[in-house]
Amino acid sequence: MKNTLKIFLVSIILFGILSSVQAFGQKYDSYNFTKGLEAMRNDDYESAIDYFVKELDENPKNGFASLYLADICLKQEDYSSALTTVNDAIKNLPRKSKVYRAYAYRTRGDIYYVLEEHDKAIDDFTSAISLYGEDSDMYERRGQIYYEQERYDLADQDYRKMIEIDEGDVMGYMYLGRNANARENYEEAISYFDKVINMAPEYSSGYSFRAESYRGLEDYAKAVNDAITALSIDRDEKAYWELVFIAGKEFDIVLSRLKVAFAKEPNQSFWPNAAGSICEMEEAYSDAIDWYNKAYSIDRTGDAAYRIASCYESIGDYAHAMQYIDEAIEMQPDDAENFSMKSSIESDLGDFEQAVRTISTGISMEPDYFFYYHQRGRYHNYIGRTDEAIEDWTTSISLNPDYAYPYMLRGTAYLKTGQQEKAKADFEKVIAIDTVTGENIAAVYAHFYLGDAETAKNAMAAILESDPENYYYDACCLYSLLGETDTAIDYLRKAFETGYVGFNHIKVDSDLDNIRNLDSFISLIDKYKTQYEERISGISGVAEDDYVEVSTEIPMYKEGGVYNVKCTINGLPLHFIFDTGASDVSISSLEASFMLKNGYLKHSDIIGSQNYINADGEISEGVVINLVSVEFGGLKLKNVKASVRKSQSAPLLLGQSALGKLGKIEIDNSKNVIKVTHKVAKVTL
Repeated sequence: MKNTLKIFLVSIILFGILSSVQAFGQKYDSYNFTKGLEAMRNDDYESAIDYFVKELDENPKNGFASLYLADICLKQEDYSSALTTVNDAIKNLPRKSKVYRAYAYRTRGDIYYVLEEHDKAIDDFTSAISLYGEDSDMYERRGQIYYEQERYDLADQDYRKMIEIDEGDVMGYMYLGRNANARENYEEAISYFDKVINMAPEYSSGYSFRAESYRGLEDYAKAVNDAITALSIDRDEKAYWELVFIAGKEFDIVLSRLKVAFAKEPNQSFWPNAAGSICEMEEAYSDAIDWYNKAYSIDRTGDAAYRIASCYESIGDYAHAMQYIDEAIEMQPDDAENFSMKSSIESDLGDFEQAVRTISTGISMEPDYFFYYHQRGRYHNYIGRTDEAIEDWTTSISLNPDYAYPYMLRGTAYLKTGQQEKAKADFEKVIAIDTVTGENIAAVYAHFYLGDAETAKNAMAAILESDPENYYYDACCLYSLLGETDTAIDYLRKAFETGYVGFNHIKVDSDLDNIRNLDSFISLIDKYKTQYEERISGISGVAEDDYVEVSTEIPMYKEGGVYNVKCTINGLPLHFIFDTGASDVSISSLEASFMLKNGYLKHSDIIGSQNYINADGEISEGVVINLVSVEFGGLKLKNVKASVRKSQSAPLLLGQSALGKLGKIEIDNSKNVIKVTHKVAKVTL
């Protein structure tokens, strides 16, 4: 409600507006003033400004023109001009025009409110009330500031005055209930919201704020019912967050009521989306995926695909995560966050080079967002590009100097390159800004690198006490760095037991170098990686025994000493050279440019900077592109990465990065076929 009020408070409708020119007398019925009023009536504010400025040039003491001009400037968020002109209005409006002087003070109060000069705003609203105390807007504005200052008794007085002016003023009761909630007087708050609901049963905020009251009383069933009612009326945002808060206490009640709401409106994707988001927040990722998929079947949106991808990433099912984030990118190719997510999944898979290229696409879309540089710095660091990592973290810091983690990572990079003083400065900066007890994980490492092991341990203990499951891996890293290997191994075991699956990250995490060669470490990795792979293979619901091996024979023909196979790339018929010795997939710049110009390739399929595309639409050498669909011999591959080769006559070459996905490959020269042996689920036969 607070943000809604702020918007409302700066939107002024002047008392008696535009219909009372004659009330000013002949002195102010000039051409420019009259035309300004007409333009204002027609919402033509630019013309109105011109006319009022001309009027004030001719009649600088026309306080009415100054007041209207101030109103327009405030609407256009030109606060400097608004303040100047409203001061002129207060100075020049006739003393006997109390109503207009009241509204001039109210206008200046609104300006001061936006400028966060709240004491001055209160003074002006008080002056307005003293001149014209029958307008409840004046009390509402002043009461809002008292509320924000937690001066609830004074706010209550203003809200009761609103009700005194108009006994049916719903907002007066709403504000009294809100104040009672703020004081944790929940029973009193409920009595006010009951009145609101009786007077305005279709006003969703009455229910969402009463849900807060019931939640305060721990009457969660009633709180959930009110939140669901508010959401049913107009998808009330506060009601949604009430469900989120309650889910932390009574998850089953919230989920069951969302199921009922969905049963009543089975064609509305809102309900399964809400259920999915609440499951995701509670880290019930498999349930979240089920709910999001229900929403996705009703309304296929990029946002839903993104959320499904995020949940699959959280449980370590990176194949499905990649599938859905690719769908999100296809639907929302201009959303940088999709590329951020995709780069994270590629990093999970250990493809850090590709992760760099993908997040670079996100950076090209949103070059001012600090976190993307932070991500790219990590990927550069994983593949040993320390200088590039430092550069990215420096950019991240310049864009958001209050985010601690890039300082910490840059500090470790400085240590690696022998820049001790710079590293020390970064670690000290981390400790200065990462100060929230129980959350300051960057500070833990900073204390360690500054030689204060005990403080690092104590800070980690506080974090584990508040949120153990999400920080067992960090505890493992800390104790590995400290050389306390048994404790490190124990925390790594706990991390695996609570769902950690970052096996590719473990491979490149230098924090674990002190335990990496221990038998206990190796056996632990083997055990939990095997369990993870078995679990992921079973996510589809088809057990290993339910698969059968089948062979597919793909015709090929020999030309110029090489074997060629017919295929279709994104629906375009082409031929590729079958080369089991090639490691990657490549395509000529001529074919790539043709596909782009003719719709077989989208700009979103180009992974890397847009600078790789020339002004005439030609794609240059070195670009990595995504082939959404590659089909041959009845087999289909999705999302195959290919590099563009300089030679325009270079053939399409499918190497092992694609062919390896198919299964066992054999060449039968006598029959001129490629034999591919692969597994197919029995249920599909």
